[in-house]
Amino acid sequence: MKKIYGLLLLVALIFTLSSCGPNSNYYNLGSKGFYYYKDEPLVVDPYELFKENTDWLDISMSKAKKPQNYYNVTVEWRRNGTYDNFETLETVDNMIQFENPYKKVGTNVSYDFKLHFINKKDGNEKNMINYYGVFTFIKSPANPSKKVVNIKINTTYTLLKNVIEYNLEDKPMTPSELSNVYDISYTVKKDNANVAVTDGKVTFDEVGDYEVTIELTKKVAETDAVSSASQSGGDSEKMMLTINYTITVRE
Repeated sequence: MKKIYGLLLLVALIFTLSSCGPNSNYYNLGSKGFYYYKDEPLVVDPYELFKENTDWLDISMSKAKKPQNYYNVTVEWRRNGTYDNFETLETVDNMIQFENPYKKVGTNVSYDFKLHFINKKDGNEKNMINYYGVFTFIKSPANPSKKVVNIKINTTYTLLKNVIEYNLEDKPMTPSELSNVYDISYTVKKDNANVAVTDGKVTFDEVGDYEVTIELTKKVAETDAVSSASQSGGDSEKMMLTINYTITVRE
């Protein structure tokens, strides 16, 4: 009888300890593809993933819109398709960041990720919010030729001239060839004010620094890169690349 009583106490203790452990409920993000660019670090913002996937949560609107104000993030990862234990991935200001992504994650390589959002006030892991996803990191086919382009005032500049992608002959595509492959949108700002873009060109009539963002969306329905990411069960998406650089205008 004493043995049975002792066994019951042991089971109760194990149950109590396990109930004090981290929350084990996960939301499945599916498969995500992240493109990285030549000579640029790769930064993935976990809070953006949080904000895009809050329908399953019973939280306030402020926490849904600005989770960075309420939660710290811890990240675990492992190579997809393995049975290795998850390892903690060190974050930088709660961001997933790789200074040299080609060496760290390769290209078209998939990883299992666990994202844990922990309340900043109490740090209680029993109440943390968990996400799981398969992330594929992809070397972008298009890259900025220069991070800073220097031109003189009153120059008309074709924004795609600073975007390089190579064709099958290993020659850089011309702006017209890029336009055949991608749907392209432009944003140019000076002092946070939008600057007019006409047919992919800007005439710069003021000195200063202009921030250029070019989004290229491949015109095909699916891409090889995203098909690779989708093998893990995610929905296919169009390839979308974002090119950022600065134009400095001087007299």
